[in-house]
Formats: sequence, structure tokens, C-alpha cells
Amino acid sequence: MKKIIFAVLLMVFCVIIKAETPGIFTGAGDETPGVDLGAIMVEDEDESFSTGLNDLSQSTATFKNSAITDNSAMTVADILGEVPGIYYNKSEIVSYGSGMFTPSVLKIRGLGETPNSGILTVIDGRPQSMGIYRHPLFDTLALDSIESIEVIKGPGGVLYGNQAAAGVINITTKKRELEGGSYTLGTMIGSHYTQNQFADVVIKKEELDMNVSAGYSSTAGSRPNSDSYLENFHTHGGYELEKNLTASINIDYAYDRTFNPGPLGYDWPREAEASQTIQRDGDFRLDYKLTDYTGSTIFFTDSGSNKFLLNALPQPGNSFIFVPGEYSQYENNGLRIMNEWVIFPGNSTKAGFDWQYFGGNYSSVSPVAFDKSWNENDYAPYFLMSQAIGIFGISAGLRYEFNSVWGSVPVPQAGFKISLFDQQSFYVNVSKGFKTPAMGEWMFSSYDKLSPEEFWEYEIGATQTIFESITYNIALYQTEGSNIMQVDPVDMKLKNSGFILMRGVEADLSGKFLDIFKAGLSGTYVDPREKTANMAYLSGTAYIKAQIMKKSGIKLSADFAKDRFDADNRRLKLADYITLSLSIDYRDEIFGTDTSFYADIDNMLDNKYEVKTGYPVSGFLIKGGLVVRL
Repeated sequence: MKKIIFAVLLMVFCVIIKAETPGIFTGAGDETPGVDLGAIMVEDEDESFSTGLNDLSQSTATFKNSAITDNSAMTVADILGEVPGIYYNKSEIVSYGSGMFTPSVLKIRGLGETPNSGILTVIDGRPQSMGIYRHPLFDTLALDSIESIEVIKGPGGVLYGNQAAAGVINITTKKRELEGGSYTLGTMIGSHYTQNQFADVVIKKEELDMNVSAGYSSTAGSRPNSDSYLENFHTHGGYELEKNLTASINIDYAYDRTFNPGPLGYDWPREAEASQTIQRDGDFRLDYKLTDYTGSTIFFTDSGSNKFLLNALPQPGNSFIFVPGEYSQYENNGLRIMNEWVIFPGNSTKAGFDWQYFGGNYSSVSPVAFDKSWNENDYAPYFLMSQAIGIFGISAGLRYEFNSVWGSVPVPQAGFKISLFDQQSFYVNVSKGFKTPAMGEWMFSSYDKLSPEEFWEYEIGATQTIFESITYNIALYQTEGSNIMQVDPVDMKLKNSGFILMRGVEADLSGKFLDIFKAGLSGTYVDPREKTANMAYLSGTAYIKAQIMKKSGIKLSADFAKDRFDADNRRLKLADYITLSLSIDYRDEIFGTDTSFYADIDNMLDNKYEVKTGYPVSGFLIKGGLVVRL
């Protein structure tokens, strides 16, 4: 509570600075470059990272350009931890290489059950499921073909539907707008035999545009049997049928194989908790655009499999037995019809219809033979509108979701913001998200009837730029979850009988000084009550970056987490930690080619803190590479 009060005082202080600084800001009502009440974003000068608000007054963060390419990050998971409000528990170098006991866990404002259930990944407008738990595995989403990554914090049920309970990771892949071609090659090597190689080709020729990318990443890991391997491929082809009508196709493939070293001190077979994941997806779409109207119709398919070689079953006396693993397959097919109009100046009106089919099957030979299959359909129309009127912005939306198995649920959302001064906005929003029971959650339990889990989030905050160079964002929120599935201790049936309540505050401050220095600080405090698994009450990052001679830069960053837990109800407390990392980059034209060099030293102090009991992170890591743009 003290931290929340401090955050409120900080917000008031910043408003006082704003109101009492004459001559720097024009009055309300003047034209404000960089402020759009429809979607407020505060961008870094090189436009690599930005924070702000979307159309529904929700907090967002976006990565693009150098934030994605000019570092040693290999997967989407590698860079998400920089976002305020996200607690990211990474366990290995390339992938969740320490096995099923320590997957990379991402929680947005305290929500996102292991592994990441309730966080929806959307790629070029289409949702993606990755397994019978309907969760994304961010370690398998390679960066090679990605143009931008937008993180929407809070439920996104109106626009995105099922599973967008904690937030949305909205990914856009590369496409070329101008005639010509660009060719990017990248290579990286690091300690523990870590490597990452990728190639990306983007071409635009008259009515045709194409993108082909492929990559390979691997590591031996810091412990025996902690190696990981990731292969990925993406291709896009588009053709302009008419001036305002384009048809395109996208195809993706990813293969991930990961081994688990086991907890410290155990004789652990190599194949215990080792996993193999295959992900395939694709879509065909029509995009159309008029003066005040844009629309898309997307037919998509998404399928894959997960195989676990051996399962480790805990036994009394702090021991394990090892039994044959399981195999699961899944598919997620559907249709998205999205339309957007500008009816009045400052207006955005969106309406559409979604249909999704989800099916899967699970088989296991241990401890007893077990087979299960499932399929369901989602149908949902939605409508939302945002309108800027002078210094005010309002938004509201509604989706009505019907599921063929779990029933129906209405999903409303609304927001309001006001900009009393230039480059400043106060906002408030209320949003609802939901997720239907995933096959992996209920197939081992008996149940009479289940309903979608529902989540409401209430948020109030402010975003502002002062003195033309310092930007802050602050948000206070409360999340309430109802119909949470849990097993009744009386009859051992799965029921919608649970409730959760979380409160938190997040803030970030960044600025540029003397035209060569940039610095930033962000922190998040969340009170998850009893939902403490894979959680840190207090976490944050800080960095300082110096630009040297406009061609090179150096960045020193720190990450910290305090009051961490390995299990719910505040059990299995883990040690607090602080890590320091150093990055150096140099970019120049060499033989007429744009070339970037980089070197990263992660965890310079070799702080091998546990991510789960018995599983330390890798400690000191050094990686370096180059990116060539032809």
C-alpha cells in the first residue's frame, strides 16, 4: 500500500511540474505534435521502443527496428522482460532449456499461469494457439521475420476474444512498401556454444511483394543436458489485384527441441522432461482500403504437436521416478473479418466477426494408458468505437462470444482520457477478458459443467513528456477474476468456484540528456494475494546509454526482483536478485553495406539465482555478432 501511495504522489508531483512551468507548453487546445487522443505513443528517437496508449486507453509498449535486430536477442521471449508491468522468468539462453519444471514464464500484471496461459499471441491479425493448453511459447517465436511487437497490458477481450485475459502480444511481420529489395543476414556466437544465424529477404516489385526468412539457434546450455535447438521459417507473398485490393499468403514453421538437466543434486536421465515442439501455421487474406475505410478478411490455420520423452514424477522422500511421456496434437482454424471506418474527424469505428475451431488429442502410456480428444467452436461479432473531441477521448466496445461447448459470454470495454496540456494525458479504462477451459486443464479431472473464466481490470494512469526530453508513464490497476477453475476438495470435481484479486502499480521514467545520453528507470509492484507462483512482488529495470560519434553506443542495464516465490500461498520463497548487463554496438557503412556489430555481456556479476527451486539461471554469458543489410 505504501508503494501505491508513493506512486499517486509521484503522479500529482508530475502534474504540478506541468502546470507550473511557463513558456514550455502551449495551452490546451493548441495543436500538439506527437499527441493523438486516438492512440498516444511516446517514442524513442530511433523509434525502436515506444510506450503509450491504444485506442481503448490501455497501456501498451512497442518494439521495432533496432530494438529487435541490433542485439543478441533471438526469440520474442528475449526482449519482453523490458516492458514495465511484465515479470519475465527466463531459465535458459535460447529456449526453456531447463525442461518443463522451468519454462519461460511471462506474467502481465500478475496474470499468466504457467506457461503463459491467458496471454494471447496475435500474428498479423490472426490468433495463434500452441498446444492443448492454448498458450503461446514465446521461446519458439523467432525474431527473424518480425517488424514490430506490441504488448497490450490488460484484458483484450473485445478486439481479440478468447484467451486474451491477461494481455495480448501483437506481432507484425515484415513487408516492403517501396519498390526494390532489402536483404539482411545475421550471425551471433556466444558462450556455452550458443549461436544464432538468420537470413531475411524482402522484395517489392510492381504489384508483387515477398518476404522469406529462415533461422537456426542452438546452445549447449550451462549445465549438462540443458541444450536447446530452434529452427524457424517464414514466407509471405502478396499481390495487388487492384489499387485498393491486395491478396496475400503467409506460411510459418518452427521446430524446437529442448532438454532438461534436472534439479541440482539428482541423477537425471537425459530424456527426462525433454520436449519436442512443432508449430505450423498459415493464412490467406484479402486487404482492402478506401479513403476512410480499411478492412481485412483472413482465413487461417494453425497446427502442431508437443512430445515429452520421459516424465519425472515426484515421490516421498524428495525423489523422482521416471515414466514414459506423452504426445499431443492440436489445430486451430478460423476466419477473421475486420473492418474500420473513420465516420467523423478524430473517429475510429471497428466492427468484425470471428470464428475459430479448436481441436486436439492427447495420449500417454503412463502411469496408465490415457487417450483424449476434443473440439470446439467459437463465434463472435464485435463492435468498438473511439472518438477524440477537443481535449477529450472516449472509447467503448462490445463483443458477444458464443462457444459450442462452454456457453456464451458478453465482453464489454470502455475508456476515457483527457489531455489538459500538450504531450500529456490522464486516462481511465475498464476492460474484460475471458478464456474457456483448455483441454490440458480439465482432461485429468471430472466435472459437471464449466463456464469461461472471466477477468475484469480497472486502470487509471497518466502519460506525459516534460521539458521536451523527459517522459513518464504511471498506472494503477486492480484485476478481478471470477469463475476460476479449481478442484472441489469434497467431491474432487473441477468447478468454476475460484476468485482472484490483484492490485498493482507500475511506472517508468526515461529521458535524453546532452544529445548523447539516454537513461531510463521502471518498476512494478503487484500484490497477487495467494497467487504467488512464478511471481515477484517488486521488479524493475534501469539503464543508461551513451551514443558515441553517432556510430557506436554503449548501454549498461540492471534488472532486479524482490519477494519472489516458486509456489502459491507464499511458499518456496526464492532469493532476491540484481543482475548487471553491458551492451556495445557499432553501425557503419562498410564497402557500401550497412553493417552493425554488437557484443552483449549478460549477468556480469555471475548471479546464479534460482528461477525454480533447484534450477539456477546460467549466470555470466557473453554473446557477439553482426547484422548486414544489403
